[in-house]
Amino acid sequence: MCYQTIMEAQNLELRVKVKSESEPKVTWLLDGKEVIPSPRVKVTKTKDVYTLSLLQMTQRMVGKYTCVAVNSNGRVEHHAQITVTGRSQNH
Repeated sequence: MCYQTIMEAQNLELRVKVKSESEPKVTWLLDGKEVIPSPRVKVTKTKDVYTLSLLQMTQRMVGKYTCVAVNSNGRVEHHAQITVTGRSQNH
C-alpha cells in the first residue's frame, strides 16, 4: 500500500498502469465503495494508464483508494491511503 498526505485544496492524481493481453475492467474504489465521477473527480484512460484525478482535495475525500483491474486472467488490486492536512496559516 502507498501512503500519501496532501494539503487541503490541492489536486491529486492516482495513476495505475495495467498491462494485459485481454482488456481489463478497471474500477476505482474509496473505502470499498465505487468512486463516481463528478466535477471534482475525474476517471480517465490513456493507452494502458488509468488515472483518478481528485480536484481541490477536502477532508471528505480522504481514505483508502483502490484500483481494481479484472479480466479473464484474474484480478489485481493496488491501494493508496490518502490523508489531507489543513491549509497552512501565516500569522
